[in-house]
Amino acid sequence: MPVVYCQIDSPRRTVPNGDTHVYVARLGDAGPFLPLLTDEERSRAERFRLGRVRDQFVAARGHLRALLGRYLGIEPRAVPVLYADGGKPHLPEGYPLHFNISHTEGLAVFAVGHARVGVDVERIRPIPDADGLVTRFFSRRECAQFHALPPGKRLAAFLRAWTRKEAVLKAIGRGVQSLDCCDVTFGEDEPPALLELEGDRSASSKWELFAWEPAAGYMAAGAVELSRHETRDTRHD
Repeated sequence: MPVVYCQIDSPRRTVPNGDTHVYVARLGDAGPFLPLLTDEERSRAERFRLGRVRDQFVAARGHLRALLGRYLGIEPRAVPVLYADGGKPHLPEGYPLHFNISHTEGLAVFAVGHARVGVDVERIRPIPDADGLVTRFFSRRECAQFHALPPGKRLAAFLRAWTRKEAVLKAIGRGVQSLDCCDVTFGEDEPPALLELEGDRSASSKWELFAWEPAAGYMAAGAVELSRHETRDTRHD
């Protein structure tokens, strides 16, 4: 299943079956993106008290609408984005694409394809309660592996695990309260993999996890559902 890293300033018009297109966007001036948003999204943006948070929301949603509009061949504002009960954005039934979005301070990542997909991006920064979060939200195996690490290696390991687990949960439409339902690799030399999902230990044959550095100081991961006959592959443009 090829993961293709594309350029946000030259987005594709089609995504071949079996491929997943991944994009990264810097979140700067929100002005050009405001006209792309729906009235509901503009109202939602206005509820953010901090201007920088509001601007990043507008820019991220604007980029998303521009991407989806290009793939679907319609105006960005007309893209019918719906939200599942868990908050996951999706297109109505009958549309051929799945997508996902994640944004953090100054950066957004997007994934578009024909299978369920989730992405997560985090800025690399101190996590004061990483040990407590692992104990509360990670699986028993993940907890044991994490707490066996030297303190100096725990931050990177935490962010690797967190982004991968979040990507899986976003792909299946679950929230962070379900972080312990999936078990992922996060060792420094381990390739990204989903070891178990909701008790299914064959999850690695059904999902592909991928991880990359979208920009200096950031860490990102994605999860894509595989069809029975797909194989793993990655390409950069």
